[in-house]
Amino acid sequence: MPVKLSGPAAAKIELTKKIGAGCFGEVYKGIDIVTKNEIAIKFEEMRSSAPQLAFEYDVSKKLQEGASIPQGFAVPCQFFENCGKHCALVMPLLGPCIEDMIMKCEKNIFTPKTTLMIAEQIIRRLEFLHSLGIVHRDIKPENFMLGRGPTEHHVYLIDFGLSRAYHDGSKHRAIRTKLSLTGTARYASINAHNGLEQSRRDDLEASGYMMMYFLRGAMPWSGLAARTKQEKFARIAQVKVSTNLDELCEGHPSCFKQYIIDTRALQYTERPDYNKLRTMFKEAFDAAGYVEDYDYDWYKGKAPKGLAPIGDWVCPIQPDDADEAKDKGAASTSAAGFSGDACEKANARVTKKSEELTRIRQTFDKWDIDHDGGIDKEEFRKVLLAINISEEDISSMFDRADLNHDGRINYEEFMNWIQGDVPESVKEEVYMLHGDHADEAAAKDAPAAAAPKDAPAPAAA
Repeated sequence: MPVKLSGPAAAKIELTKKIGAGCFGEVYKGIDIVTKNEIAIKFEEMRSSAPQLAFEYDVSKKLQEGASIPQGFAVPCQFFENCGKHCALVMPLLGPCIEDMIMKCEKNIFTPKTTLMIAEQIIRRLEFLHSLGIVHRDIKPENFMLGRGPTEHHVYLIDFGLSRAYHDGSKHRAIRTKLSLTGTARYASINAHNGLEQSRRDDLEASGYMMMYFLRGAMPWSGLAARTKQEKFARIAQVKVSTNLDELCEGHPSCFKQYIIDTRALQYTERPDYNKLRTMFKEAFDAAGYVEDYDYDWYKGKAPKGLAPIGDWVCPIQPDDADEAKDKGAASTSAAGFSGDACEKANARVTKKSEELTRIRQTFDKWDIDHDGGIDKEEFRKVLLAINISEEDISSMFDRADLNHDGRINYEEFMNWIQGDVPESVKEEVYMLHGDHADEAAAKDAPAAAAPKDAPAPAAA
């Protein structure tokens, strides 16, 4: 069923056609009505049991916190929390993914030249993402896309729905064990198969298998038969562990084998030497006599003119470098205050919603002084007078809250009113501390107790 927009999104987005789908939902091509730019829109059902878009938006905000937009990421993004039955994430429209380009090449493989040019960009993207304290956790050719126009040779890293913060801004997160596999089994690291928490090493190791897939077209663990998903994952892990790297990488530049060896050897919290890894590929590229002309295999010798240079790379500061960076006066791009992953964010949203509903219930019960299941106008008036709401505003608020016009506000009406009709400037005062202002209102109306003689004066607030 086609997505139908409502709310603020409907006034800002025009959908043109559906261009993809995944476990999260659907992707549409569209137009930004204000800027007239082409955009991509990811939709996720509001009732999704595993919401990811809100977390992906948080990652995109981290990506664009700096003075300039980083190369190779589809930002800026815009998030619409409710546009009918869906929420939506709007981002710049990119070109095809790397998997699409493999399918356009002879024998569905890349030559070493194309793979080496792509490899260095892949490490740049991961290095930048890791500098924010975030690991991707779903490395695969479909999550690396090409740009459009003058940047159609730039490799972009997308889809952060399964990403996780590995660093909290002050320290590396502790390792967890006995976890289900997150990501795509074909490229997953051996440690991820073994149920260990993923960190930077796992993104890098997974990218090594992906590079070999570019060169080979298939991996020894591709296409294994199994009765269940768990059995298939187990078989893939078994073959991956037992495959000899000499045989896996035979006939291809030795840097690819060394890359897998080096990334497999990394410890959970160890800071990868990104510069060393990138240099391996650059040296192999130069040794083969290749020229960085961006003539990828799919161009078949006819690379377009006017491509924007990829440029030199300035290594971003990793969270591990924070102390040294502070000593030098540099700013660190850490993940301070960043939610762990989409699951944690979803759980936090559910918890927050539950806490909010509990607070509203307690407030309603407090305001319903005679406990008859409804708040009449006098009960409503007493509470709001105590926080200096005018009689006129109180009367107007009551009329809007009393949806069935029976002279009393039931719980459902109260919940609708407190969540939607109360001005933000007074909302916190209206039901702060679960309605304790009702006690203050009652105290004002009650006779003051006589203070004992010679009692000390109340302390000043």
